[in-house]
Amino acid sequence: IESLAEPRAQIHAFFASEYKGHEERNRLARAVVEATGTLPCFWGKDYRDMNMQECLRDAIVTARFVVADLTSHDQTPGGGTHANVNACVEAAIAWG
Repeated sequence: IESLAEPRAQIHAFFASEYKGHEERNRLARAVVEATGTLPCFWGKDYRDMNMQECLRDAIVTARFVVADLTSHDQTPGGGTHANVNACVEAAIAWG
């Protein structure tokens, strides 16, 4: 047991989403991911580091799985949705 290497990172899921526009919905979605996946689920705002891009990349790459909500609520009077650029980048990192 003593010779076993510790895992590089905690086993987790990553949730890519625009959390500012839909905070309550995202909290609920994150809870569902944690309950069904039986893993802690993190998103970008959970991480704080001097090199944020590298920190997020590592969190996504080491995740057991990634859930990505690519839509973003449009704040224009007409409403609607458009692609969330940050979540798209995070999903692309996971896919890569």
